[in-house]
Amino acid sequence: MKAIILAAGFGTRMYPLTKNCAKALLPLKEKKVIDFILNKLDFFGEIIIVTNNKFYKDFLDWKKDDRIKIINNSVNNVEESKGWLEDLKLALNNEDFLVLSSDNVFDFDLKKMKKNFKEEPIIAVTKTSKENAKKHGIVELENNEVISFEEKPLEPKSLTKAILCYMIPKKFIPIIKNYKGDEHLIEILMKNSKVKAFYFEEYCHDIGCLESYKQAESLF
Repeated sequence: MKAIILAAGFGTRMYPLTKNCAKALLPLKEKKVIDFILNKLDFFGEIIIVTNNKFYKDFLDWKKDDRIKIINNSVNNVEESKGWLEDLKLALNNEDFLVLSSDNVFDFDLKKMKKNFKEEPIIAVTKTSKENAKKHGIVELENNEVISFEEKPLEPKSLTKAILCYMIPKKFIPIIKNYKGDEHLIEILMKNSKVKAFYFEEYCHDIGCLESYKQAESLF
């Protein structure tokens, strides 16, 4: 299994901090945000980071591990962006994979998640508040299986949010590569398989705005 980190966003909600710096490369204590993610990926043989043309050289300058490959999606600004599903397609080959966001700092155990990974996709989920649920992708579970998904619902059906952290068998790669619509990846997977949930209680902090970035600094 390889790990794919999606880091091609422009972080517009965090301007001016991210005007000339990718969110993943922002300092967090003595490290970068992405360094905290890499600490959780020590058992992966290959790590692919997909970024944009604006920050591609910055990631190359930061790169310090031979396991890491940096892919440039050739996008120069927000207007050109095609979405993270298209970015994911650039990194896929014939191998099971983990895909995760570059701006979630978390403390749950990916090794434990991998032990629960078998023939079906598995996604990381956790509990949240009703107000916070309106800002995230929300899932309903039945016997630890995802039975519904809704992005940023005004009236959440549950308080279980999905984190952009999925382990997916290689048999789904042709389905993902050939998909041309605008559905979320979870919805695509649900049409073709059961999708299991990996529930965690440890922290997972989404660095999506200036306030959440400041809050992340207090975690360490």
